[in-house]
Amino acid sequence: MFNIKLENFEGPLDLLLYFIKRDKIDIYDIPITQITNEYISVIDEAKKLSKEIGVDEIRFKTAQVYDYKNGNDLIPENEKYSRYKKTKKGDFVLKNKLYNHCWRMWSSSVITFDGKLVPCCFDKDAKYQIGDLHSSSFKEIWKSKSYQNFRKNILTNRNKIDICQNCTEGTKVWA
Repeated sequence: MFNIKLENFEGPLDLLLYFIKRDKIDIYDIPITQITNEYISVIDEAKKLSKEIGVDEIRFKTAQVYDYKNGNDLIPENEKYSRYKKTKKGDFVLKNKLYNHCWRMWSSSVITFDGKLVPCCFDKDAKYQIGDLHSSSFKEIWKSKSYQNFRKNILTNRNKIDICQNCTEGTKVWA
């Protein structure tokens, strides 16, 4: 992965700090919508720079937002840069279809600070604990019936698993 420097900015936090200082904003009163829209305006500059330096492809990942259904200041107003769309009723839904697949279930897992094994990084609250490394080996957990059942649920009815409903796997997330 390459880091590209735009003007005086070396990443989103550097750009955010610039906006905060420029507009003399108290960090506790950050207008997230305004900052998000200004950050999106930098995308055109990044595209231009990538062409100039001969980059084969530049992609922008859309942001995952918890509790997106009722809207959120972090959802870009420009639907092109959002993984959600606003319905006629005013609520938000995933813009693209969610497919019943996930390569992560067969390639990786996450170990929490206290030795619990969870299926992936989208299980931020360790709700779906597959095993405990204090009582079983990684190999035993990886091949366990509970892990096999979780994988089967991904392949058959992924939309019933809350952490999978808003995941980047199985749907288009690139703007």
